[in-house]
Amino acid sequence: MFIKNKYLEFIVFALLFAAGGFYAATTASSTSSHHAAKYHNMAHPPINIPAGTQGPTVRLTATKDPMSGWNLEIITENFRFAPEHASQSHIPGEGHAHLYVNDVKIARVYGPWFHLAKLPPGEHTVSVSLNANTHGQYSVNNQAVSDKIIVSSSNL
Repeated sequence: MFIKNKYLEFIVFALLFAAGGFYAATTASSTSSHHAAKYHNMAHPPINIPAGTQGPTVRLTATKDPMSGWNLEIITENFRFAPEHASQSHIPGEGHAHLYVNDVKIARVYGPWFHLAKLPPGEHTVSVSLNANTHGQYSVNNQAVSDKIIVSSSNL
């Protein structure tokens, strides 16, 4: 019975992500080398910008949607979202974002706004990284260009 309930919870969680809508509140933001290591995808070499040069930056925020859930804003500098060049050659300063919930990649994002599906009750870490057209993660002086927030959802 316990395994059946856990399986059912997983199915419901997956369907909620697919259906859209989300209920949360933000509380924190940071970037760290631990975060960089966690989201580095070995299949795609990172794009490291040396210290002292202007590399891309990212900041993640959440705003309550008046109709349902919350909207995430991915605020960048020195970066251009380029969906037309996805999975093509590297062009400095352009690409897309990868969005994670609780360390699980849930989406590739091609613009500054994203509406996240409703989350189960509790606190969740929502993070974003900037990635090149080649899917390699951008880093500046070997520090991932990423940000994270903590969101809290309830049964309401």
